[in-house]
Amino acid sequence: KARQPEALVVYPYLLKEYRNRWFLICEKSTNRSPQVNIFALDRIHSVKLDKDHQFRKCVDFDPEHFFDDTIGVTKQISDKARRVVIKIDRQQAPYVESKPFHKSQKVEQRFHDGSIQLSLKVVINNELERLILGYGGHAEVMAPPEFRNRIAESIRIAANHYSD
Repeated sequence: KARQPEALVVYPYLLKEYRNRWFLICEKSTNRSPQVNIFALDRIHSVKLDKDHQFRKCVDFDPEHFFDDTIGVTKQISDKARRVVIKIDRQQAPYVESKPFHKSQKVEQRFHDGSIQLSLKVVINNELERLILGYGGHAEVMAPPEFRNRIAESIRIAANHYSD
């Protein structure tokens, strides 16, 4: 059942593109504490200027640097970048080195078999998870443990779809 559109008053801060989709980064007028809300433009039904609400700027939102530590657009004001360590096998290592996941990417170790261990300093979000899962068995999250477990659980669920 399709959801009915709801009318929202938002304070727009930024338009951001990720993977050929545009997003409005804003804050809903009903937010109790400072936070950003993210809406895909293709899901916004219509827009009109609201003269009844004075624009309110979120003091904790810096549009210039808010997404510097993020892959994609999923991030809250309270989210902090974490050190994520990933091992990439020899087959995909050259590709991941030539097209890094994120600008914070550093190769920490090179192994005799041609695989590498790299680190990123990023917010852990759905886009990061999907990026890593997209490498299938070529990538292994080494740290942090709770993110490694989250990836392992996704892989277990996926594997169960194929076990007969």
